[in-house]
Order: sequence, then C-alpha cells, then structure tokens
Amino acid sequence: MAHMPADSGAPLPREALARIVESKLRAEIAAASGQLNPGTTVRRLPSGPWPETLAIADDAPAPTLGSDSLERMWLAGALGEMFDLEDQAGALLHAPAFGDWLDIVARDWRGERVTFLTSGSSGRPKPCEHRMEDLATEVDALADAFAGRTRILTAVPAHHIYGFLFTALLPARLGVPVAAFAAPAPGDLVVSYPDHWAFVARTHRAFASDVAGVTSTAPCPPELKADLAALGLAALTEVYGSSETAGLGLRRHPDPAYTLMPHWSLGPADPEGNPTVVHRSGRVVALMDRLEPVTDRTFTLAGRRDGAVQVGGQNVHPARIAEHLRTHPLVADAAVRLMRPDEGTRLKAFLVLAPGTDEAEAREALTAWIAGAFSAPERPVALTFGAALPVGAMGKAADW
Repeated sequence: MAHMPADSGAPLPREALARIVESKLRAEIAAASGQLNPGTTVRRLPSGPWPETLAIADDAPAPTLGSDSLERMWLAGALGEMFDLEDQAGALLHAPAFGDWLDIVARDWRGERVTFLTSGSSGRPKPCEHRMEDLATEVDALADAFAGRTRILTAVPAHHIYGFLFTALLPARLGVPVAAFAAPAPGDLVVSYPDHWAFVARTHRAFASDVAGVTSTAPCPPELKADLAALGLAALTEVYGSSETAGLGLRRHPDPAYTLMPHWSLGPADPEGNPTVVHRSGRVVALMDRLEPVTDRTFTLAGRRDGAVQVGGQNVHPARIAEHLRTHPLVADAAVRLMRPDEGTRLKAFLVLAPGTDEAEAREALTAWIAGAFSAPERPVALTFGAALPVGAMGKAADW
C-alpha cells in the first residue's frame, strides 16, 4: 500500500496522526493485557516514534508489534471507534505495517467526529464523541492563549483528549513542531500534568527564559505552582475540562478563578442541583465537579460530587476501592484516602484484619493481591492496620 503524503487532505498532518495512533495502540495493548491477565507485565513494545515499516502481526519478521489475530481485531476495533471508521476498520486486519494502518485512518476518517474514552478507573471506560468542528473552535481559543510559542514539548498521551488538543490540533494550528519532553528552550510550551510537573520541579535547577507550561487532568497544588514560578517558569496555565466536555476553562497562575472558554457559559443547576454548563450549540452538560461562580464568566472549583480523587491524572474512587478491599477474606473493614501532599501523591488504606490474622503475613499477602486486583492509580501503596477504623470525638471517620 503506497503511503499518503503529509498533504493528502487528511484532517491532521501525518506526523500528528502517527503520534496519536501509536499512543492509542500502546494504550490498547496495555489495557488488553491487563484485562486478560491482571497483574502481569505488559510485553515490551518497540520504542517510539514507530517507523512506518513496523510490522503488526506476531508471525511477521522483526521489528514487529507481535500482535496475534485476536489482538489485531481488538486494536482495529479501537481505532475504528476513535476515528469513526465504521466498516472500513476491517481493512486494518489485513494491513501488514504501521504505515498501512496510518494510510487507512487517513483515507477513511472523514474528520467529522472523534471519540475518546474516559480513564475507566474503577469502572468501564465510557466513549465520549466530539465533533471536530467543536474541537477546532476550542483550538482557536487556545491558539490565542498560546500565541508566540515556537515549539511544544509533551509529556501526555496523544490519544487522550488533552493530548489530542495540545499535541496534535494546537501545533497544527500554530504551525510549530512537537517533541517529547526534554530540557525546555526559550519559546517552548510544556504540556504536562501535576505529577510530572512535580518531577520537573524536583529535577530542574531553573528554566530557560520564556518557557511556558500548561497542566491539566487534576488540580495543580498551589505550592507546586509557586515552586515552578520560583524556578523561572514564565507562565503556567491550568486547563479545566473532561473527556466529555473537552476544555471548559483556563486560569493562569496566580489567578484564583478559571475563565470560561468563549464557546461555554455557566448554566442553571439541573433538577438534582448539579451544576451545568451550556455549549454555544445549546448542549447542556451536568458536571461531576461543584462549580462556584465568581462572575458570569469565571468560577472556582469546590470538589467532586462523586467522591472521586485524581491519581496520576486519572479519577479513582476511594470508597469503591475500600469496598473491594473488604471482599478479601483477610480484611474485616477498610478505609481508603488520598495521601496528603506531605505524604505523597498516591492512595493509602487503613485495614482492620479478620480475627486471628497475623499482621506480617497479611501485609505480604494483601500487597501481592492489591497489585493484581487494581490498576496502578487505584492501588493503595501504604497500608496501616488497626483494631478498628479511626474515628474522631464526634464518632465520625477520622484521618490516620
């Protein structure tokens, strides 16, 4: 199959499409491996960026992804869903190389819709369909907000909506190159998330002049924003949004409130009292976060309505995790919470063991079970044991 040139009329430049498809295939292979055999190590995949000659099938000469017929069907279905390929996704099953898969996506994706999946942590991933026309409207606003940037450095997956917007659509709109995160240079825009920004803050002595950053997927702690500013980061912009809505608002440190993007407005509460936002098309969306309006165009956040917290940029539900921990025969009761900033960025659990259980043996057994029973963001990495769940003077659940 002859490879299409970059100017073939596809909705995205080929280089951007390749980055998205590679990211999607890597994620789907990892997800499939985890679902089929939880707790196992995913096989080593070729380092990126993948060459277009990379073979797909497990019976092809190296280098190859090593995908058998069932996995190829899984991967083809994932790309078909994401790029609205409908029946054309079947052609992927017989295409031998990565470049051939890119050809099919570039040829058959009409560029009208694209579908992203929620993280699926503590639940089945939910498909969220977006019109490319709406995403282009958002990118117009982002292009205004980040005008003058000369390169984008990325630390986020390109197949998630955040990465799709900032590492595919935005650089195409600005006409700037994209590279994996490395030492930032003047004019760069670093696209990342709070856990990675914390790593950067601990490993960098100072930023070069005129380096800007953007962060999303979870609230960025105020002390981290202050640390990055002290290291010379010229600006840090937080993006608030979700897989369902794409971007809703922006705020730039040290502003306390988010400003709605031009195509969104604050709406009335729904019948259950949940906050809503209204798209310029008239679509009304109920949010999982509590919004507190400051003006008719600005707002602050007051926590999740569903009790979820974010670990590694993914929503996880401590109550659901505690409920699953209670299903283990060694556990009589459990509580799970997010670590405080001084403790780390993961989950921790307080466990009441079944009567007669040896604590040392239980710790070893439960640590091994947790590794296989939960995804990495869901795993409590610190276990505390006690005779009863901690409560305060008023009988309410207490910290530990």
